[in-house]
Amino acid sequence: MSKTRISISLESEHAERIRAHAERAGMDVSAYLVNAATRQMAEVEVAEAQFAGLDALIAAAEEEASALPPLPETAEGDLTEEERREVRAAMDLVYGAAPLDRGDAPPRLHGRVRTGRAVDGKCSGVTSARHSDGHDRLHIDRSTSQGRAR
Repeated sequence: MSKTRISISLESEHAERIRAHAERAGMDVSAYLVNAATRQMAEVEVAEAQFAGLDALIAAAEEEASALPPLPETAEGDLTEEERREVRAAMDLVYGAAPLDRGDAPPRLHGRVRTGRAVDGKCSGVTSARHSDGHDRLHIDRSTSQGRAR
């Protein structure tokens, strides 16, 4: 089998470490790097194969979610105390719990976080979005659109 030359550029400290490791392994640098790359590729291929089913489920869920209509605006005052607790618990899972002794709010990322549930074939969801004024707004979907829980 013919060989192909590949040239790489790296920091001198990395080159010296690679040379030292190759020497300890009793290999030349080329064989050492081929061995390391081949082993890394095999590990990645195994991981990709293990998670292929999960990746397909995520892709399907993202595709389905992209077709959903936007949730209507709902002010926090429109929520029941139970709904507020559910939203707070969901946000704490995403952002981490807020320190209670200082009263700080958990850090928020710009953008949207959507949570939802399907109970008895009825769908509802909560979306939190940070608006340009820096305040978070909650959007509650209280619709009872018929659907199947998947």
